[in-house]
Amino acid sequence: MSDASSREYGRRRRLGCWLTVALVVAAAWGLLRVFEGPISVRTRGWCYGRAFDAEEWRSAIAAGSLDNPRGAMIGDLTRRYQLRGMPRQRILQLLGPPTGVNHFLRGGREDEATATAQEFDYALGAYAGFQIDEDVLVIRFGRGDVVARWWLVGT
Repeated sequence: MSDASSREYGRRRRLGCWLTVALVVAAAWGLLRVFEGPISVRTRGWCYGRAFDAEEWRSAIAAGSLDNPRGAMIGDLTRRYQLRGMPRQRILQLLGPPTGVNHFLRGGREDEATATAQEFDYALGAYAGFQIDEDVLVIRFGRGDVVARWWLVGT
């Protein structure tokens, strides 16, 4: 093989490799756009949704609806407000009463008031993944009755 033909072969081989990489990246991007499953960063409403409106949040239908505006507001809520360290009373003022509470982590009774619950659950509607299951914002309180941590759950 001559010098010129081996250089041409190497150039074509590199070009083929780059085209293969570009094709794989484009296919992966296309699949994420189509399926937008649980692993996708781009879930419906959460990354590019509505601005958080406390009044609308509090008056929203609490559960089981694609029309629940809370899912579309969760991204803005978590960006605008530092939930961790926020007192229980401020959470109740901002978000209203929770959809559900968890007393069992402290050994409490289910009928106790929200004043003693260790976790608050706020229904967000069915927004993430395939939009089949209800999504929930879970807020856990720690010492001093302030938010220790929060997370999103697909039920």
